[in-house]
Amino acid sequence: MQEKSSLISNIKSKINKPVSGKKALISIFLIVMLLTSLTLAVADMRRQASVNWKDGWTAWKAGNPEQALSCWTKNSLAPNFARRPARIYYWRIRALDELGRNKEAEELRIKLSEKFPTDFYTFMLSPNGANSYVSKEVLLKKAKLFYPRPWGEEVSRASHTTGLSKKTIWSVMKRESKFLNNVVSKSGAIGLMQLMPITAKNVAKQMGIEDADISTPADNIMIGAGYYSILDKNFNGDLVRVTAAYNAGETVVTKWDT
Repeated sequence: MQEKSSLISNIKSKINKPVSGKKALISIFLIVMLLTSLTLAVADMRRQASVNWKDGWTAWKAGNPEQALSCWTKNSLAPNFARRPARIYYWRIRALDELGRNKEAEELRIKLSEKFPTDFYTFMLSPNGANSYVSKEVLLKKAKLFYPRPWGEEVSRASHTTGLSKKTIWSVMKRESKFLNNVVSKSGAIGLMQLMPITAKNVAKQMGIEDADISTPADNIMIGAGYYSILDKNFNGDLVRVTAAYNAGETVVTKWDT
């Protein structure tokens, strides 16, 4: 009986020892190691995707679409880790078209349209808005994404004054501020249309608007629409350059190769 009691005491003492704590530490250590490995693997994939993109772009600029395509398809998983996955798809399509591999290009077009229905590069494949590769489900998804049309009265007034379509104003507003009225960017851009104060002041002067307050939706939308209209004229209606200039500044875009 004493032996049994001693055995029980021994078992209890072992249970009370921080064995479970050690196991927990080991488990935590293994989890940390696993997460570290995954983080390093993802970082490596991103680095490789960046290298492949740059090598492919160099080849493309040199007039070698075959080599460019080879770089962009080295790793089937790489596009998923690229900074802009849709960009890889887009230029692979361009390379395939250039090489006359139309069937493969068409298959990739469908994939791009379905995976990234609202991405800039998907738009580049259908600049007029027509896209025969988009399914009904994708179109419905697009409709839901672009449905919000807030500040209707202010947008209508700005559209009437500047000649800029209401759809364009809403598009800029959605992209720049996600319809958040009081948002201020790190660079100091203010409000719905994300206007820099100096730019807004100059545009307001050109538009004959006195005592403009870009913290208010009405003035912000009006001046933003006016600025976009000015850029539209300066860049002869080139939508890509106009939009880029609105976001990054006219000076930056004028430095692009024409």
